Amino acid sequence: MAIISVTILLSLSACSKHISGRYVCRQDAFQFQPNGAFAISDVKTGAPELKGTYKITGDRIELVPEKGKTLDGMMQGDSIIVKGLPPLVKERTN
Repeated sequence: MAIISVTILLSLSACSKHISGRYVCRQDAFQFQPNGAFAISDVKTGAPELKGTYKITGDRIELVPEKGKTLDGMMQGDSIIVKGLPPLVKERTN
């Protein structure tokens, strides 16, 4: 019985999507935290521009800024596609 429980838990955790890290979109950098918060800053200067929260459901992501309109998008591989924005591409770390 314990083996079945562990197998189910591992299967469920593999299905859930988590993002964290820095995604770049032209002049903006989106920093996603594992706790559901995000921040946008200028790529060149690092100056903060906007903060908010995000929610993931399947392959869909909802960005809820502190100010402004909620944005809906889709996660595709290492990119996030949000209508009206160029693709957000995950920054590679070496």
